[in-house]
Amino acid sequence: MKTLKVLFFAGLLISGLFSGGLAAIRLDSHNDEYKKIKTADQNVINRLKKIRIAQKKYFEVNNSYASTWDSLLLFINNGEIPILQRTEKVSTFNGKDKVTITIDTLNVVSAFDAINEEISLIQTEIQHLPIAPFSGDTFSLYTGERKGEFFIEVKDINPINPKRQKGGSLKPLRFGSRAAATVKGNWE
Repeated sequence: MKTLKVLFFAGLLISGLFSGGLAAIRLDSHNDEYKKIKTADQNVINRLKKIRIAQKKYFEVNNSYASTWDSLLLFINNGEIPILQRTEKVSTFNGKDKVTITIDTLNVVSAFDAINEEISLIQTEIQHLPIAPFSGDTFSLYTGERKGEFFIEVKDINPINPKRQKGGSLKPLRFGSRAAATVKGNWE
């Protein structure tokens, strides 16, 4: 009888240790998955920030957003951005104020250099800019203009994060909007 109790408690101890070990493995696996998702989201956000800066520079030069990835990449690789100086001179003539605006081009810099001043962008990274990290899918790109307002939306179409997938509690990472003239990201 005593042997039976010892075997019973030994079996309980072994099964408890085994269950605890399995729980620890599951928890560790869950933590690894959480870190992977968090890293993927952060990499997508960083890529979207770089695209946003490039699109803003494109807008400064062309007064519209690049409507295709090819046109944006061509601009980054070969485009030029003028450095302008704007001066205003106010004079009075016959009791009326007259404002004269003079715009001088001080210098012209490459689009790549101008973008690189704001973000760290390496030359070999440019061709991969439209590609979402981890999924390898191309970001969706929408540009439009209505009543003098310009719209842009760049969105991760195939997020790794299950909460950002269809039916999830979070929306896919994006900046801009199809309905409002903004370049704000939904992570901000």
